[in-house]
Amino acid sequence: MESFRINYLLPFAGRTGGTRVLLNFMNELSKMGHEVSMTTLHYNKWFPLSSDVEIISKKTYIDAAYFWEMSRMLKSKRILLNVSMLNKLNSIIQKNDINVATFAQTAYLASWRSLEGSTPFYHMQHFETIFFEDPQMKKFISDTYFLPIYKIANSSWLRDKLLELTGHNFKVVNPAIEHEYFYPRIKEMKKERETVDKINIVALGKGGWKNAVGIYNAVKNVKTSGCNKNIVLHYFGHTPPKSIPFDGKFTVFHKDLSDGDLALLYSDSDIQITFSTAESFPLPPLEAMACGSSVITTPYGTEDYAVNEENALIVEPNNVDMLTQKIKTLVDNEELRNKLRENGIKTAKRYNYKDQAKILELEMKVALDENAKKNMRFKIL
Repeated sequence: MESFRINYLLPFAGRTGGTRVLLNFMNELSKMGHEVSMTTLHYNKWFPLSSDVEIISKKTYIDAAYFWEMSRMLKSKRILLNVSMLNKLNSIIQKNDINVATFAQTAYLASWRSLEGSTPFYHMQHFETIFFEDPQMKKFISDTYFLPIYKIANSSWLRDKLLELTGHNFKVVNPAIEHEYFYPRIKEMKKERETVDKINIVALGKGGWKNAVGIYNAVKNVKTSGCNKNIVLHYFGHTPPKSIPFDGKFTVFHKDLSDGDLALLYSDSDIQITFSTAESFPLPPLEAMACGSSVITTPYGTEDYAVNEENALIVEPNNVDMLTQKIKTLVDNEELRNKLRENGIKTAKRYNYKDQAKILELEMKVALDENAKKNMRFKIL
């Protein structure tokens, strides 16, 4: 396949799961011979991005911090602030074959740049209207799903949400995980711990719709219900949730783990829990599967890889009683834990960036062809 100049549009490229996915795709597309760049206001080089990926940014962390602080303080002016941010990005974009929108706001920017002949491409990673309560921001975001640009969804959950909203059935390109980091690390330690009846449970330590508190309450219910196992609840993340008491014994917080250390934590855990109310394709359950931990998760966004009682246990969002029962089931049933663990490892192997990037590349080729035909019709008219 011929090579393209592909430019990713990211307002900010901070340490998030969504950004991580995009940076991995950039690396893979670069390996495939494409000329890849990222236009962003700020990138602090937290990820091993290939030196072949050009970073286009004349702004600083101050610009990024100012935008987020103003958005938080001046909620009535969020749309104006977003337009200002898009204009800043627009001023530094170079000429490309494809401009890839990565968050809803940047879909407008990809559409604007099509005036110069580039192909607009929208890599949708979430149903982003759920992040906002303000009706104007919801409209500003939801309108991007109707822009006449080529779109892909990162999960069947998102595809179905958008089909319901727009009537269009978009192609799905799943994220993946880095198997060079996430694989079973310490099976021997698992066997040693099981002889002393210790159960490690791991979860992402974020509040809000990630619902770290719900996980804490469910695990506490199990621990206080007469359970004879020594349960330790491990959270990882950037900042400990304030509503959870961390004592270093029952509850432990692991701050800013490297990928290798996170893989070790997953590998040393018997159960990984994701209790979110809204996800599009959460990475922690799949990463944990790859490392040999049994998984409990909510269904949203995990439908593409999580099958109840085959490689995971599925629970209803916000149903702490149900989560309590599922945890108790896994704590008491080593055979089921092993079944989920073994099937989870097999499942995770199917999700690698090399294969997913090939699918993405084909979708980009379709977008280029469709845009060329569209431009030809305009010329005739």
